[in-house]
Amino acid sequence: MRVLRHVNFWARIATAVPILVGALFYMAAAFALTRNVRHARRTYARVLAFTARLARLEVATNGLSNLDGMHPCVIVTNQQSLLCYSVIAKLHLAADNWVLVARLTEEWDLPIVRALYRGTGNISVDPKNPVRSGLGVRAALKALRSGATVFIFPEGTRWKVPGQLGPFKRGAFLLAIEAGVPLVPVVISPLRPASDLAARRLERNRVEVRVLEPIMTDGMTRNDIGRLRQMTSERMRAVTAEMFSGGSQDERPESAT
Repeated sequence: MRVLRHVNFWARIATAVPILVGALFYMAAAFALTRNVRHARRTYARVLAFTARLARLEVATNGLSNLDGMHPCVIVTNQQSLLCYSVIAKLHLAADNWVLVARLTEEWDLPIVRALYRGTGNISVDPKNPVRSGLGVRAALKALRSGATVFIFPEGTRWKVPGQLGPFKRGAFLLAIEAGVPLVPVVISPLRPASDLAARRLERNRVEVRVLEPIMTDGMTRNDIGRLRQMTSERMRAVTAEMFSGGSQDERPESAT
């Protein structure tokens, strides 16, 4: 049984990786030919949504209506695995014009990936490099002011403790306040143990993406960053605890991929 599980895992990875790499090159080519960064990003988001199915993830997106009329905004979501990029692909498609702010980890911080990632307007940050992070915040603020929705993983890393969130960095909350845009918390239900790349396990898994009510930042200043961060953290931790304890999901999710 274990051998079959490993064979199934590597077969799916062997299918997904060429598709993702091919999509990166297609995205770059589409951008080079059309100079339409929105089209390039939406193309890649569709591919990410498809790879979720390859990973045997049935993604139910609830509360999508909370994004109606909220763009541009800052969307913050928890991160558990590389699979989270595929899990939230539906939100990228809903946003239309979006930018991802993330750290390219060691295994992905390769010249070609870095060039494709940045070449299509996405923003890389490094918590260990204040200069790069500062430049990233300025670029994200510029994107927000030009009408793009910004996606950020506020934990700054993939948090390994099941059912818990890591401490939140302040960047996302600074951005929302400085740009005067809504902040929308999003929570992804636990992926492990059914979906665990480190353990080479990709079992059929129903995952919920829950879009919470937006938090308006009108009238807030930099003095309110801590309060906004705490408010967001409390809401997301409460929902995470409910999901981890087996709390019921909506009977009829708004959308599924």
